[in-house]
Amino acid sequence: MALRRVRIRGDRLGVGEAARVVQQLDGLSRRMEPHAGYRPVREYLADFDDARRARMLLLADIIPSSPGGTPA
Repeated sequence: MALRRVRIRGDRLGVGEAARVVQQLDGLSRRMEPHAGYRPVREYLADFDDARRARMLLLADIIPSSPGGTPA
């Protein structure tokens, strides 16, 4: 199965790589949560949450649906 690719500022990012980036950013967010009392961290986490939702929608558009999956 070939990975579909997406162009990001001239670079190509495969679906697997894009998912890995999202997972790494999730890990960073989890590590920062205990420091949410610090205003810049709290603001980052709020912005990150909004941006993550947008990234997940974009990622969902490029991930091929699996056979036998549930229709939307």
